[in-house]
Amino acid sequence: LNDEALRLGRDTVYSSTDAARAMVEFARAGFSVKQILDATAPVINLAASNAMSMEQATAALIPVLRGMGMEAAQLTRVVDVLNAAANASYTDVTLLSSGFAYCAADARDAGVSLEDTAAILAVLSDAGIRGEKAGTGFRAILADFKQMTPGAAAALRQLGVVLHDANMGWRKPGEILADMGAKLKGMGSFARSQ
Repeated sequence: LNDEALRLGRDTVYSSTDAARAMVEFARAGFSVKQILDATAPVINLAASNAMSMEQATAALIPVLRGMGMEAAQLTRVVDVLNAAANASYTDVTLLSSGFAYCAADARDAGVSLEDTAAILAVLSDAGIRGEKAGTGFRAILADFKQMTPGAAAALRQLGVVLHDANMGWRKPGEILADMGAKLKGMGSFARSQ
């Protein structure tokens, strides 16, 4: 790890101290030496594309990766998704990561993908609900889906939102939310509140 930190200090815009601090963050999160070495490129990409230190980028990635139950080998995908969501909305990677810290485990358990969770957090951010408030809000939405009353389900069906798949199992919350968004898009605020 020392040799890699020195190399990064020599070959990138980041110092060897910055690289070492990022490595320490990964070690604290339980990453093996190999996983830490493999994580270097994605961390540099995230840090460079968001004007962050490597330590900040590492701290942003860990809650997403762990909360979504993903392996270290998937860090490049996580970086790509976070960058895409941040660039497409009124938020940044740090705020997205903060949101993930509050909802990722619930999203994973509900079958919501990394990409869909990031998209939902981005949409909430565009509505002015950012960071941990977005994560808490999405977690509440997921809890509401689990405890949906028959009346609420009937209202959604009347709106044209499909709640169940062909086998009468619940569709993924991200799919239901996408349907709801499409159905509500053309409505005025009064109609949406009814």
